[in-house]
Amino acid sequence: MRTQSTAEGERMNENQLKWRITDTKRLLHTPVFDVNEQHEVAATGIEGDYVAMEAPDWAMVVAEYQGSFVLVRQWRHSAECLSLEFPGGVVDGGEDAATAARRELKEETGFEAGKLTH
Repeated sequence: MRTQSTAEGERMNENQLKWRITDTKRLLHTPVFDVNEQHEVAATGIEGDYVAMEAPDWAMVVAEYQGSFVLVRQWRHSAECLSLEFPGGVVDGGEDAATAARRELKEETGFEAGKLTH
């Protein structure tokens, strides 16, 4: 594991590198993610405001059928273009990642997963 040093050359341990969130303000809420401004304080006393994105868990499936990968073509609004991707999506509440992966593969491609490996 790499360590970081202070200006004086002293090594800092892991706890000295951690920052503590003291305040959070939501800047933007969307169905897919939230953008928050967080006030954070380092163990060294340095503090500042930082922007963080918060999103639910996602599952992605790298599926193979007859020697080829199963991909989906989707419109990506921020890129303003079609994107060729592996199927995937949000893990719904109460769902585990494997269940979400199976569901997303079926919804987006019509394929049903056999054995899942992760």
